[in-house]
Amino acid sequence: MDSGLPTALNEIFNGLRSYDSETRTAAGTQLAEYVTTAVGEEPDDYDRLWNEYLIPCITRLAQASEPDCFGALVAIDNLVQIQLPEVNEIVSNNLYRFYTLVKNLLPRQQAAISLGIIIRHGGVTFGDALIDFEVEAALNMLNQNERNRQFALMVLSELAKNSPGNFYKHVELVLQQIWVPLRDPRVSFGLGD
Repeated sequence: MDSGLPTALNEIFNGLRSYDSETRTAAGTQLAEYVTTAVGEEPDDYDRLWNEYLIPCITRLAQASEPDCFGALVAIDNLVQIQLPEVNEIVSNNLYRFYTLVKNLLPRQQAAISLGIIIRHGGVTFGDALIDFEVEAALNMLNQNERNRQFALMVLSELAKNSPGNFYKHVELVLQQIWVPLRDPRVSFGLGD
C-alpha cells in the first residue's frame, strides 16, 4: 500500500484492501493487536503511528472504491473498540474524523453499522449539538431522492439506537416528519445495499 509503512502495517493494510471479507476481518483484528502492542512505545512514536500511518492510510482507504472502503470500515470499527486509555484518548481525538469518513460511505449497510459503533463510543464526546445537527440534516433529506432518503433513515436509525438519551428529544419531530412519507405508496424507503 505505502512504501513508507512498517512491513507489518503494510501487510495489515493490504489485508484490509482484500476482496475477501474474512481476510479484511482478520486484518482488522491484526490492526487492533498492532495498535494495542504499540501502546508501550515512546509517546512520540505512538503519536507518529497514528498521525503519519494510521489516519492517512485509513483516510485513503475510505476515499477509494470498493473493497478498499470496506477495509476502512473494518479498520475504524476495530480501532474504536480497543479498550485501553491510551488508545481511547487518540481515538476520541479522531472520532469526528472517523465519523465523517464513515458517513461519506453511506448508504452502505456496513457503513451504517460502523456509524453506530462510532456514535455509541462517542457518547459525551459528540453530545447534543452534533445529534441536533444530524437529526435536522437527516430530516431535511427525507424529501429528496431515494439515495438521500436511505442515507437519512440510516443516520436516524443509528442515532436512535446508539445515542438514545440525546435522540429522545427529537422523537416527536422525527415521527411527524417520517409519517407522511411512510404512508405514501409512491415513496420507497428501502434500507438494503
